[in-house]
Amino acid sequence: MSKTLRWLIASPFLLFPLLAAVPAVRPIAAPPILFEPNLGQAPAGSGAVYVAQGRGYRLLLEPGAVAFDFGRRQARLDFGRRSASITGESKTQVTRNYHKGDDRRQWFTAVPTYESVRYAGAFAGVDAVFYAKPDLEFDLALAPGADPRSIELRYTGFDSVTIEPDGAIALQTGEGVLRQHVPVVTQDGRTIAARYVRRGRRAAIGIEVARYDPRRPLLIDPKISYATYLGGTGTESANAIAVDSSGNYYLAVSTSSPGYPGLSASQAPAGDFDIVVSKFSANNSLVYTTLIGGSGSDIPFAAVADADGSLYVTFSTGSLNFPRPSGLALGGNGPGSGVLRLNPAGALASVSTWLGTPNNPVNGDLNNSPGGVALDAGRNVWMTGTTRGFPAQFGALQRGVGGGRDVFVAKFNNALSELTYFTYFGTAADEAGHGIGVDQGGSVYVSANTGFGIDGNAYVFKLDPAANRIVFNTTLTAGGGSVPLLLDGADVWVAASATGPGISPPAQALQKTYGGGIVDGALFRVNAADGQVGYATFLGGAGNDFANSLAQDGAGNIIVFGNTTSTNFPTTADAIQKTPGNPGATTGYVALVDPAGALLYSSYLGGSGTFDVGLAVNADRQGNPILAGNTASTNFPVTTGALQPRIAGTQDVYIARLEFAAPSDPALGRAAVQNAASFRSGAVAPGEIITIYPANAGPSQLATAALTADRHIATLVAGTRVLFDDTPAPIVYTVAGQISVVVPYNVQDKAFTRVVVEAQGVKSRPLLVPVTNAAPGVFTISGGAGQAVVVNQDATLNGPSKPAARESIVVFFATGEGQTVPKGEDGRLNEFTKLEDFPRPQASFSVTIGGQPAEVLYGGGAPGFLAGLMQFNVRVPRGVQPGGAVPLVV
Repeated sequence: MSKTLRWLIASPFLLFPLLAAVPAVRPIAAPPILFEPNLGQAPAGSGAVYVAQGRGYRLLLEPGAVAFDFGRRQARLDFGRRSASITGESKTQVTRNYHKGDDRRQWFTAVPTYESVRYAGAFAGVDAVFYAKPDLEFDLALAPGADPRSIELRYTGFDSVTIEPDGAIALQTGEGVLRQHVPVVTQDGRTIAARYVRRGRRAAIGIEVARYDPRRPLLIDPKISYATYLGGTGTESANAIAVDSSGNYYLAVSTSSPGYPGLSASQAPAGDFDIVVSKFSANNSLVYTTLIGGSGSDIPFAAVADADGSLYVTFSTGSLNFPRPSGLALGGNGPGSGVLRLNPAGALASVSTWLGTPNNPVNGDLNNSPGGVALDAGRNVWMTGTTRGFPAQFGALQRGVGGGRDVFVAKFNNALSELTYFTYFGTAADEAGHGIGVDQGGSVYVSANTGFGIDGNAYVFKLDPAANRIVFNTTLTAGGGSVPLLLDGADVWVAASATGPGISPPAQALQKTYGGGIVDGALFRVNAADGQVGYATFLGGAGNDFANSLAQDGAGNIIVFGNTTSTNFPTTADAIQKTPGNPGATTGYVALVDPAGALLYSSYLGGSGTFDVGLAVNADRQGNPILAGNTASTNFPVTTGALQPRIAGTQDVYIARLEFAAPSDPALGRAAVQNAASFRSGAVAPGEIITIYPANAGPSQLATAALTADRHIATLVAGTRVLFDDTPAPIVYTVAGQISVVVPYNVQDKAFTRVVVEAQGVKSRPLLVPVTNAAPGVFTISGGAGQAVVVNQDATLNGPSKPAARESIVVFFATGEGQTVPKGEDGRLNEFTKLEDFPRPQASFSVTIGGQPAEVLYGGGAPGFLAGLMQFNVRVPRGVQPGGAVPLVV
């Protein structure tokens, strides 16, 4: 606590690209792009000063130009003038060695590498800086007084150079397409509108910039993105993505292809369709590929990974010879559905379990279909699905089917060797179970629909297995589709496909009216305690829109992934694809919705084929979406160096990562904001001193509060800022991974505030934080609990050896009192001569010591400290029992 108090007492510019707002599709696997000085390792006669290995091409950085060497051909980007100098910047620790042949003159050792290369004076007053983050990008930095109209990017050697409808440049290489995104132009941290335009008789590309201050520098940041196919010569379908705690991710697909990536010829499918699971490391390297199947059709549905890297996959099988190690099999070893487990190396575990259905055809049918899978706190495996009945009529809540097809809920032990809970859930009509989740208390949530497809109604129910009762059953909308489900603390998010305007979105909904067509996507936030719908919105255009999968990023935003035939699907200005590749055909979309229901991001994703669907989504450790779906497009947006640059069959899987923030960018997690005194996470109050724990932000050495000329606490310290709805907060201190700030007073009366950390000009993605009137916390010696920092009447620090006397006056400090009277002023020091001028809490308050009301002699701004730190002078009640420590409560 003493350190905190000292920090409270302590009384040129940089320009960086704003990358977080422009997502890029990340490659499946590729080494980082580093730049080497050419010591002779470049092709003879190239004239390259620096070289780099890109994604499927070699980059040759020559004076006045950059050459893309694809092996059999070369393309160039010319600046139109020879640069005064080409210099490597940000030297890395990586060195490279080349030993080719027995001619030592061709050996090059300890070749240094650099993260970026600067072309000084590429244009008049303009430097070009090439780097990778992780894909190739370049900035155009304009000095004060430089004219953006001097920029002419001259592309030669490409098959075509087009400015696409979304404003990006498409460079057709013959090997694939390089996409240079719409330029991001910044000045003093402010984004300025810009676009590419054709210039001159030589068909150069220029950049047209909106109004800006010519006396200040500008930074222009184009981007090159990436994506890939994944499939063989047959047909594939992507079904599930799981992510483990180490950042590895798993893709489960069904395939009929003998040439699926990662499989040898001997691993051709055994039946009509087999299950293939591929594991990728956090850096996108392929770890394993496992094929599982028998002589019939075997289809995966959902997947979840545990902390050890074991993977659980729900599946259906029509195979009489499906591979099954010894274990439990209800209904025999024939067709059915169930769960399988792969160990961390990808081998089928010792036990595989499924639930059989009598008289089920070899290729399966809708009589018995699996749905979602989840792990509880004890690592037991829960699944849901659809059944017409299993051989044994058993069930904890409902012993048999109600009629037709019913939802079932099953619980297995972690080894899948024992069925420990089972129940049917249904009526005389048909029902289908889709998503499942289990909270920390053991309650189970299931999303389902009546009927099949988009017929019937979507609903969600909560099951208490311990009491064997249904807590709530809430109907959401007419329609259904796949009805994915996501648990989020006190809320349950459910998506569905609504077949009409039968819901009533609130005023803050991102889309309050039905878009049209047969079906619209719909998103619901349901209270996990009572099943009440707290938020609902449509998500769709005039065509047919399906919401197929949900995930959550690190900031608590909801990722919705699906497909649409709408040409007016709601997209955002920073979409990577603002229009569908084939208007009116089925194409994918991805949308990001914050916990309050605002649309943060939305984009189409697809090619010009007739069938591109988004099926499965999850999020990596940075919160970036990992997407998988099916495509029949021959021009799905892949680029040079993709793991599979061309479609191999009639329908392939695609997998891509949308990069909203690079791993090195500032990032805020959901638990990153805490009261600086109590260390509690949750809602923030006006004027509250909080501690934020961002990744990749803050200086290596502690930097404490700085005073401005008008004696306010500065909002920019060591290149670090924290913004609350664009209002900068006073900074108490900042160090790598930790920043203490005072919440601006203008958040008062808001339901939420969007918090952004800015480090050296690079902004994090916003974190939505709820706002409350007051969030009091008392400063303690350590950790927000235990001994409070209390100063006794004799000026000694209170403690076991220095107890306070009854009826003596003690002083302690708190924060989180909320708005004050007079009204709080951000960053102002409490330097007043009159007592009535010191800020006091607007809210009423009381203090108890040892459970006894304490007389408050003073409760207001701490003299000499900044606004937000509150000092209490109180009298210890006479009735407090002497002895050990007693509670102090505000």
